[in-house]
Amino acid sequence: MNPEDFQKKVSIKDPLTGEIESEHGVSGGESTSSTVESGVASQTLVLLRSLLEIQQRRAQAYAKLKRGFSEYVESGAEALYQKLCSEITAEFNECSKQVREMES
Repeated sequence: MNPEDFQKKVSIKDPLTGEIESEHGVSGGESTSSTVESGVASQTLVLLRSLLEIQQRRAQAYAKLKRGFSEYVESGAEALYQKLCSEITAEFNECSKQVREMES
């Protein structure tokens, strides 16, 4: 799956931002409650987008591994496949590390 297809299938939008901004524009002032809610919503949105980017990298790495395996089956080039497996393992490890950092 290419990045454009992934973005078409999965998108994260923040409908609260527009509502909060229009409320502030109409009322002329900000309430503490809506400011806090907006901040929490924004942080959540940032985390979700980061997670989506990581998941996209995982999906791309898996697709690359799948293609590499098909090529290995056809050609028998074991050394190239082992190198690819090492690269993909490193990519998966990096993605997992980033998700763990987000969780903490």
